[in-house]
Amino acid sequence: AESLEWLPQFLNLDLIGAISFNKGCYTGQEVVAKTQHLGRVKRRMLLGQANIENVDEGTEVFMINEPMGRVIQCVGNTFLFVIRADYLDSDFTVKGESVKVIDFPYTVTLPESKI
Repeated sequence: AESLEWLPQFLNLDLIGAISFNKGCYTGQEVVAKTQHLGRVKRRMLLGQANIENVDEGTEVFMINEPMGRVIQCVGNTFLFVIRADYLDSDFTVKGESVKVIDFPYTVTLPESKI
């Protein structure tokens, strides 16, 4: 259901070396390359936990009362969610429950703008 929904950078694939800019052509390559090299990554994926089981994919994640992202995968009370990059260090809720952000084994960063 999420196919073609996210740029690879939104899913942190650039942070783990999963994007190659030296390989042949693929659909969306120009957008992916511009996003990477111009430093305009607008979303990032985080790992969270909440006191709620099996949050549906697509469920909105909130900061205060504003939707800032959504759940893309959930197992039990742990889920991956994509959030607007401006709010990476904020406090989030999902279905009224506080979200505890869990660190990945890599640092979630944003590329510096080249413009």
